[in-house]
Amino acid sequence: VVETICSRINQKDICLKSSGLAEKVQKYISENYSDSELTITKIADYFDLHVNYLSSLYKKKTGESILDTINNYRIAQAKLLLCNTRKRIEDIAKLTGYYNSTALIRSFKKFEGITPGQYRIMHSNIIC
Repeated sequence: VVETICSRINQKDICLKSSGLAEKVQKYISENYSDSELTITKIADYFDLHVNYLSSLYKKKTGESILDTINNYRIAQAKLLLCNTRKRIEDIAKLTGYYNSTALIRSFKKFEGITPGQYRIMHSNIIC
């Protein structure tokens, strides 16, 4: 029994490393970023891996944390919506997986150094 378990664990490691786990995680994020309940735990459950193990493998492969990837993707999508639509900040927040506009503004300012409103004004004459 122990041998079988060890064999399966080793096979899982080999499969994950050779089958592009980081790319699969990134694809999952791109398909689910608008879910405000998207967490590292939810992603780990989807891939049937322990959170710490998934986080470690992902960081080794990409150099960034899964949480940073989620936030960067959400901010990128918010920037597209800010440039290409007239949607309210509150609506953009919901579309990009933030609980409310305050959370989007806080995260946007942290990553971009300006608020979403300022970003929209700066890029109003530019096609993003």
